[in-house]
Amino acid sequence: MIYKLINSNVNDKEPEKNVYAYLILLLSIFIIIWNLFGLYNRYLIRNLTGTILLLFLMFLIFSKTKSHLFIFYKSIFYWAAFWLLIGLSFEPFEGGIKKDPSTLSYYLVTSGLAIFCLIAFSVVIDFFKKKKAINLLIENGQNPMIAYLSGSHIVMPILALTGLSSLLNYILINPWLGFLKGLTLTLLAALVTSLFTKNKIFWRS
Repeated sequence: MIYKLINSNVNDKEPEKNVYAYLILLLSIFIIIWNLFGLYNRYLIRNLTGTILLLFLMFLIFSKTKSHLFIFYKSIFYWAAFWLLIGLSFEPFEGGIKKDPSTLSYYLVTSGLAIFCLIAFSVVIDFFKKKKAINLLIENGQNPMIAYLSGSHIVMPILALTGLSSLLNYILINPWLGFLKGLTLTLLAALVTSLFTKNKIFWRS
């Protein structure tokens, strides 16, 4: 479906209203956040109920859209909803959703959430034409092996050698500062990966 979209070269005569795009963007992101929160805190019934409600709202919005791009979103939305709901159905098995050791629900739920992430990014890039706003994420996505290892193999060793890692440890006095530290380290790793990508240094595996 993505391949067909890329090669379609269809110019919609009636572009969708911005309000539909904003709603699809926000709902896609909120579905991801809602499931992260609900599954982490084990609010299984509330999470499932809220997810079904959010999916129904997205379905209603898609029923009002007609452009080629939004028809594509609607097509992959059905797959996202399918994988997510099946994954939530299997969630109670194998002791609940876990990454390590990975469970069946982990693969199904993350497949569904990944498609919602794809919809959100596509709205930003293809509908609003704001590719530059998330170019850092794109460059990291183009070089995933470097992105995966840049934090532990480049950023952390440099911080340790310069003594900055000890300084960062001082801010771990409450959860919000701990979040700030994690955000800082992630941003540094992303910038390192971006540097590799811009210089066409890739690690394929």
